[in-house]
Amino acid sequence: MPVKQTPHAELRLTVRPQSLSCFFPLLSRGFTVHAQVGCSIYDLLRHQLNIHEQLLETHVQTVFLNGKAVDDLHQSIIEDGCTLSLSGALPGLVGAAFRKSGFYAGLREAVSFHGTGKGQGLRPGSLTVKLFNLTGPTIGPFFLRYGIEIAGSELEEVFQTCAEPLFEGLLRVKINGRASTPAALRALDLKGQTVRLFVEPSMD
Repeated sequence: MPVKQTPHAELRLTVRPQSLSCFFPLLSRGFTVHAQVGCSIYDLLRHQLNIHEQLLETHVQTVFLNGKAVDDLHQSIIEDGCTLSLSGALPGLVGAAFRKSGFYAGLREAVSFHGTGKGQGLRPGSLTVKLFNLTGPTIGPFFLRYGIEIAGSELEEVFQTCAEPLFEGLLRVKINGRASTPAALRALDLKGQTVRLFVEPSMD
């Protein structure tokens, strides 16, 4: 039975862990996350995305909120429509200057984000997220499990460029809430659609 095409498609995929890397290029381009906004960056990452505390400390070294460098994840508030960029440590003096709470943070005072720690209360919203410089493999799986929203054409590009390792490692498929097959997934025409993508690594 053909899958009904809609302007918004929802795909839930279960893959072998080695196939997760096929989706990492999507994460640096930028994607939409639907979440409770009005909370701190820390609360979003730790409590909504369930990213482990140690990963936040060791792998998220540089943070930008709406293009401004963040030092305190607890004081910087996520608002609806904002852009959050996460990166590992950047190289050189520039990297040292932009590292959160780093020794050279004073060098970029004019482009730092000064949070108040006070939001307007939790409410549904969305934000754009970009992952750079090694955060994709470590932080990316948490976003993929939580669910990201991307253009269908971008996902089709992944299906084409990473077809063999992706489809060999694809274990379960749900399209718009219904169990389906890898063949049906490959046959989808996603151009012009917005896709809510959930990718779960198999623990089998």
